[in-house]
Amino acid sequence: MYSSVHFFTSGGGSKAFKGLGLFGKEAGVQFVFDGQGFLAVSMRVESVLLSFYDVFGNVIYSYTINR
Repeated sequence: MYSSVHFFTSGGGSKAFKGLGLFGKEAGVQFVFDGQGFLAVSMRVESVLLSFYDVFGNVIYSYTINR
């Protein structure tokens, strides 16, 4: 079932490198990272860009939602 609701989680304050469960596209998961970093959000009238960065400031995943 398709939903227009998107969920993004960034684990601020979490403990990194604790291992990941089994996540897959069948569960709706698009990206998972077991490490330190942060999420930046850029909003425009026509789209939203989410960029996930590692601890060194490198973009490791990005996702765009168009209106």
